[in-house]
Amino acid sequence: MSKSKAPEPAEGEAAGGKKKSKLVIVIIAAVVLLVALIGAKSMMGHKKPSGPPKPVEGKELALDSFLVNLAGNNDHYLKATISLGLQKGVDEKKITDHTAAIRDCVLSILTSKHRKDLTGTADEEALKVELKDGINKVLAKPDVVNIYFTEFATQ
Repeated sequence: MSKSKAPEPAEGEAAGGKKKSKLVIVIIAAVVLLVALIGAKSMMGHKKPSGPPKPVEGKELALDSFLVNLAGNNDHYLKATISLGLQKGVDEKKITDHTAAIRDCVLSILTSKHRKDLTGTADEEALKVELKDGINKVLAKPDVVNIYFTEFATQ
């Protein structure tokens, strides 16, 4: 029996086949690298902004002290001094022109509170948010970005 051999490729065909296989390997490697880079970028903290940017605080405006009877029985009172953290660029004069309305708003909110509503840090933070929202409603613009208690005492 004679063994038949497959015809050997010509010299040009063998070199061309090797070149094609190397090109395929390079293309596959490039695609894998590209996919890896895209995956790494998405995992490395590529975050979309959530909501509108937080307003930047500018000047602070101190209000006079408040002394109020707390809701419930008349045995408890609150003494608080508040400063308003104004949004950067807001004219203080615009805010001081509304001092009476702002104080009225603050008094209404403070007198609605019971002593038990003001016992912890979380309660004070919730009160700050309520005051900020109420004052901004009076001003018809979000000009106040923070509320600061410089004095806060209940009895």
